[in-house]
Amino acid sequence: MKNIFTILIFCFSFLSVGSIAAQTHFDNLKNRNYTAIANKMAPKVNVQINRKKKLVSKEKAIQMLRTRLEEFNPIEWKLLHRGESEAENGRYMIAALTNEAGEGIRLFIQVEKSTNGPQISSVRIRKAL
Repeated sequence: MKNIFTILIFCFSFLSVGSIAAQTHFDNLKNRNYTAIANKMAPKVNVQINRKKKLVSKEKAIQMLRTRLEEFNPIEWKLLHRGESEAENGRYMIAALTNEAGEGIRLFIQVEKSTNGPQISSVRIRKAL
């Protein structure tokens, strides 16, 4: 019984850490802390902006992300959904961003488990539907 309890605590804390890591990445983006984001990115990142998908280095991913977010200049960030991705063995978050003109974009962040801890493996930005 004690072993089952220990396993349950371990599993719960592991899931919580993944969720906290994803939230931290989201908060860093919201605060435009691109250095912190770059430090938590995988060496290669899938970046999709307006349905144009590329596999790029983390340096290029940060550059693309910064450019798009600075062009859009969001004033409101709303977390829409957090979830687990079985296929990628990680977590993801989806947010809605709105600028002063009332235009919206959706931001998707995929965080995967790795030997170096949770790392951002994918970022997608597209117009809100």
